[in-house]
Amino acid sequence: MACPYASIRGLWSPLPLWQAVPQTGGAARICQSKPGKAAQETKIMARFWMSIMSRFILTALSFLLAALFPADGPAGMDTSSLLPEEQKVLYEAQEAIQTKDIQTAVRLLTAHLREHPNKPNPLLFFALGNAWYMDGNLKKASQIYGKGHAMHPGSFLLCTNFAAVSYETGNYLKAGKLFEKAYRLGNPPDSEHLWQAGTAYYKANALKKAKSVLKRMRRPKGGMKKSRLQLLTQVCLDMKDWKEAESVVLELLNLAPNDVEYWKLLSHIRLQRDNYRGAAGTLEILFKIRPPVKKELEDLANLFFYLNFPLKGARCLEKAYGPAPSPRQCDKISKAFIQAQRPDKALHYLDLAIRQERLYARVLEKGKLYYSRGRWDDAASVLRECVRTWPDRGFAHLLLGYCAMEKEDFTLARTSFLNASKEKEYRDKALSALRLLEAVSL
Repeated sequence: MACPYASIRGLWSPLPLWQAVPQTGGAARICQSKPGKAAQETKIMARFWMSIMSRFILTALSFLLAALFPADGPAGMDTSSLLPEEQKVLYEAQEAIQTKDIQTAVRLLTAHLREHPNKPNPLLFFALGNAWYMDGNLKKASQIYGKGHAMHPGSFLLCTNFAAVSYETGNYLKAGKLFEKAYRLGNPPDSEHLWQAGTAYYKANALKKAKSVLKRMRRPKGGMKKSRLQLLTQVCLDMKDWKEAESVVLELLNLAPNDVEYWKLLSHIRLQRDNYRGAAGTLEILFKIRPPVKKELEDLANLFFYLNFPLKGARCLEKAYGPAPSPRQCDKISKAFIQAQRPDKALHYLDLAIRQERLYARVLEKGKLYYSRGRWDDAASVLRECVRTWPDRGFAHLLLGYCAMEKEDFTLARTSFLNASKEKEYRDKALSALRLLEAVSL
């Protein structure tokens, strides 16, 4: 039998699918050196996570009672089963709603349910719950939806509205379970309810449940919506499931290959998986998409040093510090080039640092570099200058003595070793060298 009050609309409206409102999240810290290996921890992506988290975390539901169902009734509701007295009270309640007399609608429906307690039609609970919702009483709306759902567990619309109000009142775990059930009740099932369930479970910190329902939305050949992938990524990160997180981020990059935040995130995940080579390669791709800042280049350099790619690390530092590096920056670049077996470049930056700030350690380092390369004349020249400026530095005297021995300048060698022996730290080595010198001179 068709419902004679088929024009009844707003009172029966389901709460529409919620809309998500994002909020910002926190920062992520990652280390360039392997965790637990006594290497200094640094941040590669300082506070990058704040921007990407703002896309991942969904925090609020907005409900509008504007969506109406067709004249033959809403999906999931059998209007043909309405009894005449039920049709009458629904019509009267709707008339009250149209004049914005919500309390009269509530009174009519409540009285009817009280007078007819023997399993009334689910539409009555549905309409009363919506009336309480329109009146702003979410607690009452939730109670009515819950009572109706308990009496009619197969009602799709009661289930979805109960889920929606549960979410809005902060009962996220219950909302997740109800949205998941709504997916099963749907004909056909709508994956939107899995998405809603996943978000509710995430808000309830039920991460395993959130991951489970969100993974059910993934397709073998991709095609999952970006917002869903973002939330699944966040769930995996919170669970420290780095393998699954990397898989999801790669899928996000298929959708948005130039999104720098995804590349940063992928680098972070690969570091967590101890895939330092992969992390460095990811950052190199990122820096081709947009120019890096100094700190990012320093962090990439540290990754290269850890991977024993010192030349790449040195070149990163050159780019980071530009054409006019400070003395301390010159020191870092010079050490990197020494490690990379590029003495010419190391000497260039040492000279640049010395011209700006003349320090014993820098001049000595230059002498050591010449000495290690067998450039005895250059080494002797630098070390003579060093001991003239800092005459109480025993190691410079000792190294000058060794250099003089290579040049067979035994007079300079003897003088240098004697000066070096005045410092306790180098006395034994200097005296040993003097004994050797005496043996050679015989």
